[in-house]
Amino acid sequence: VVAGGHVISGYGAVDDPGHLFVLDLATGKTASTVKLGGEPYYLFLRSDTLLVRGRDSEHVFELRRGGG
Repeated sequence: VVAGGHVISGYGAVDDPGHLFVLDLATGKTASTVKLGGEPYYLFLRSDTLLVRGRDSEHVFELRRGGG
Protein backbone atom coordinates (compact mmCIF):
# COMPACT_ATOMS: atom_id res chain seq x y z
CA VAL A 1 0.00 0.00 0.00
CA VAL A 2 1.32 3.49 -0.85
CA ALA A 3 0.13 6.29 1.44
CA GLY A 4 1.46 9.73 2.29
CA GLY A 5 5.02 9.30 1.07
CA HIS A 6 5.37 5.80 2.51
CA VAL A 7 5.09 2.21 1.35
CA ILE A 8 3.37 -0.09 3.84
CA SER A 9 4.03 -3.80 3.46
CA GLY A 10 3.50 -6.91 5.52
CA TYR A 11 5.71 -9.96 5.92
CA GLY A 12 5.24 -13.20 7.76
CA ALA A 13 5.48 -16.95 7.51
CA VAL A 14 4.10 -19.91 9.46
CA ASP A 15 6.91 -19.82 12.03
CA ASP A 16 7.32 -16.02 11.96
CA PRO A 17 5.26 -13.66 14.12
CA GLY A 18 4.50 -11.39 11.16
CA HIS A 19 5.40 -7.75 10.81
CA LEU A 20 4.16 -4.61 9.15
CA PHE A 21 6.87 -2.38 7.63
CA VAL A 22 6.56 1.31 6.82
CA LEU A 23 9.20 2.40 4.31
CA ASP A 24 10.03 5.93 3.21
CA LEU A 25 8.95 6.17 -0.43
CA ALA A 26 11.85 8.43 -1.43
CA THR A 27 14.72 6.63 0.33
CA GLY A 28 13.48 3.09 0.94
CA LYS A 29 14.59 3.33 4.57
CA THR A 30 12.48 1.71 7.28
CA ALA A 31 10.42 4.36 9.06
CA SER A 32 8.57 1.97 11.38
CA THR A 33 8.01 -1.71 12.12
CA VAL A 34 5.05 -3.28 13.94
CA LYS A 35 4.90 -6.87 15.21
CA LEU A 36 1.52 -8.37 14.28
CA GLY A 37 1.42 -11.76 15.95
CA GLY A 38 0.73 -13.65 12.70
CA GLU A 39 1.45 -13.24 9.03
CA PRO A 40 -0.61 -10.57 7.28
CA TYR A 41 -2.79 -11.72 4.39
CA TYR A 42 -4.51 -8.53 3.24
CA LEU A 43 -3.89 -4.81 3.65
CA PHE A 44 -6.79 -2.43 2.95
CA LEU A 45 -6.48 1.34 2.91
CA ARG A 46 -9.68 3.26 3.61
CA SER A 47 -9.12 7.02 3.87
CA ASP A 48 -6.59 7.39 6.74
CA THR A 49 -7.28 3.93 8.16
CA LEU A 50 -5.21 0.83 7.36
CA LEU A 51 -6.94 -2.50 7.95
CA VAL A 52 -4.69 -5.56 8.18
CA ARG A 53 -6.17 -9.04 8.12
CA GLY A 54 -3.90 -11.88 9.11
CA ARG A 55 -4.01 -15.59 9.74
CA ASP A 56 -4.90 -15.22 13.42
CA SER A 57 -5.76 -11.56 13.83
CA GLU A 58 -7.09 -8.31 12.45
CA HIS A 59 -5.56 -4.91 13.12
CA VAL A 60 -6.69 -1.34 12.53
CA PHE A 61 -4.16 1.50 12.24
CA GLU A 62 -4.95 5.21 11.98
CA LEU A 63 -2.40 6.79 9.63
CA ARG A 64 -0.88 10.11 10.69
CA ARG A 65 -0.07 12.75 8.13
CA GLY A 66 2.80 15.22 8.29
CA GLY A 67 5.51 13.07 9.91
CA GLY A 68 4.05 13.15 13.44
